Amino acid sequence: MAQLIDNAVVPVSVTVATDDNGNVNITCTPNPVPVDGISTLITFNLDTRGYRFRTVRAIELDTPNSDFPYPSWTIEPTLATLYDLCNQVDTFKYTVNIVNTITDVEYSVDPEIKNGM
Repeated sequence: MAQLIDNAVVPVSVTVATDDNGNVNITCTPNPVPVDGISTLITFNLDTRGYRFRTVRAIELDTPNSDFPYPSWTIEPTLATLYDLCNQVDTFKYTVNIVNTITDVEYSVDPEIKNGM
């Protein structure tokens, strides 16, 4: 069951790597994101140069849910946040949307958030 935690923030590191064939691979750590506190802010830090978060909807739930009452905020090109009420014990799939800063090509990955561990 979720508990009240003062100033609960859960950081997620987002990294991008390109393999020898030119395929872009995005990794979110941790995955799934463990959220156990009511009213938690999940912060996504993009740790790879040459990429930025999408300006709008950088982080999107695959299926809308009342635990996530607001869309994500892109605070700066490499920092996005998502507010999680954490009222439901469940696993939620979400999409991280990033953009190559030179080509403007968008890429995405679909990790998970696990509420109420």
